[in-house]
Amino acid sequence: LLKSNHKPLEKLRTLFKRHGAAAGEKGGDRAFHDAVFCLLLRYHGAAGHGFHAALPAAVFGALRDDFGVTFECFASPLNCFFDRFCSAHYDVDAAFG
Repeated sequence: LLKSNHKPLEKLRTLFKRHGAAAGEKGGDRAFHDAVFCLLLRYHGAAGHGFHAALPAAVFGALRDDFGVTFECFASPLNCFFDRFCSAHYDVDAAFG
């Protein structure tokens, strides 16, 4: 069973609105839900639930504020702080950043 809570789902919706068209996705709820399904299926199949490690948000905030950092080298749409990042699964992550 693939699940997501409301807050992460809204984050994914925001990322999809910003980046989905650039990844060749057509807008709309159906495209968003299809993209989320593929994303959750990939990450669930690859590692199961809870395999995402990240720095605390306060550290990312300090990196942004003190050093001008706006990009993550290792992230996923599920754990990114910035809306631009490199990920292991471009095929399903591109629609989200």
